Formats: sequence, structure tokens, C-alpha cells
Amino acid sequence: MKKRDFLMLAVLLLEPTRSALAEQQIDSFDDISGYSVFGGLVHQGAAPDPIDEGISSLVVDYAAGDTDAVYLNRYITPIDLSAEAAAGGVMSIRMWVAAETVTARIITMQFETAYQSEFSYSWPLNQTWDTGWNTVVVPLADFVVVDTSGTPSWSSIGQLKMQTGMYPTPPAEAVGDVILDDWRVLDALPFDAADLNRDGFVDGLDLGLLLGNWNQNTTPDMGELNGIDPVDGLDLGLFLGAWNPPPPSGVAVVPEPAGVALALIGGLIAVRARANQGSSTSSVRWPKRKSSCRSFG
Repeated sequence: MKKRDFLMLAVLLLEPTRSALAEQQIDSFDDISGYSVFGGLVHQGAAPDPIDEGISSLVVDYAAGDTDAVYLNRYITPIDLSAEAAAGGVMSIRMWVAAETVTARIITMQFETAYQSEFSYSWPLNQTWDTGWNTVVVPLADFVVVDTSGTPSWSSIGQLKMQTGMYPTPPAEAVGDVILDDWRVLDALPFDAADLNRDGFVDGLDLGLLLGNWNQNTTPDMGELNGIDPVDGLDLGLFLGAWNPPPPSGVAVVPEPAGVALALIGGLIAVRARANQGSSTSSVRWPKRKSSCRSFG
């Protein structure tokens, strides 16, 4: 890791974390009658359909072998998401898929101010998810501005659009429905997505899993929180926003992110200092190993 990359990591770890999330629920999908559907069929989720939150979900019907793109569109009373966007917030939606292979899933999502004036996001064509429920999160800053007919504004979102589908095709084939639930915009990563080891807390154990996969192409439950490989500083920033350690008990105190950062910095300096003993210079030398961290536009 280059010096500048490590310093970026330390700065992120030293940032204060939020004590509570500000959020808006975009749709509970308890009533999907307001959606226009093109290219396929949807139905209101009911037992035995999986339901994650509330009383129902939105089920996009895919039979085995289907690859169709299904377009969902809903006009809403304009909502203001500018505070969440300014705070570096994220979009969060629960999605159920039938297979860990490349199968039917969300392909694109748009928050629209007016026709062809929207914020749009497209997932990688080879994106995979865990079988069952997944918390899908995307930073609002990663949505692309489409301003063909005017500049969109997070302060006035009046139309919601999504596309599900099966790409790439062929030979991959859908093996089951896509089910959506609990669509929200938050000012930080939802807690359950950052609880990588599923022990009910977001703490140093989860941080260890994320850092253990640094620069790797992996899955959301191993630290790829923003859905775009590899695991990097953007995923770490999302993780720290959801920091939620267990309460201290006796002397077993879970370190805060700042404590973890100081420990990492101190440890690295100590290691480098020992490695440089006997050198003609007393300054700490940083390793020159190549880094494959990448940034997002």
C-alpha cells in the first residue's frame, strides 16, 4: 500500500461516525398499484413469496430461462432528497434473488426530476448477489446526471424508475423471480449491510473482514459494500458510517474507528522502523509496492 493510500485509509478511520441515520423510505412496496410495468409481469407479494419488511413486497415474475427486461415506473408527489445527497447519503433497497450466479436482478435505477432529467445508476453487467435477501446500496454520488432536457435536482424527485433483467445473455438464464422491498435513502450505510459477520454489531471484527479483502473483487458480505469491485476506500467510508459496536462490558472494550486507525498507524511505523534499523537514514521509508486501488468518477 502506498503512503498516500495508507494516509487516506487513516483519515477515513479517524472521521467521526454518525450516531443515528436520517432516512426517507422511498417505497415499502406494500401497495404496488401505482407502478406502470413494461416488458413483463409483476405481482403484489404474498405468502409464500418472500417479504422482508411490512406486509408485502414487489415480485417481478421470471420463469426459468426468462431473460426479459422489465421496466417499472411510478410517478410520486415530489420528494426532497437534497439533505441526504449533501450528507453523502446512500440508496438502499432489499432485493431477493434466486441464485448466486448471474441471474435476473436490478439492472438500472433512476430518480427523475423531469423527462430525461434524472439521476441514473447501472449495475455492472456481471454483478452477482447472494441467494436470498441482499441489502443493495449505492452512494447517491455514484448516480450519473442525465440532463438531456434540463438539470435534475435531488430536491425535487417526482418519478421513480427501475429496470430488472438478465445480462449477459446467452448463455446465462434466469432461474427465479426478483423480489424488491424496503426502498430507502439514508445519510449513511444501513447497519445490517455492514454487519459482515452477522453477529448483530458493526465493530472491529467486521472491519477485519473488510480490510482482509482490501483491493479484492468479492461480494457484499465480504466488504464490497457499494457493489463495484474492488474493496477500497469508498466501501470503507460506507462501513464507518454504520459503525455500531456492542456496549463495553468489563475490560473488553471494542475500539472506536479512531482507536483502530491509531493502532494501524503505530503498528506500521513500528514495523518500518525495525526494518530500517542500521540504515544510514533515520526517516521512515514507505514500501513501494504497486497499489491497484481505483477511484470512481
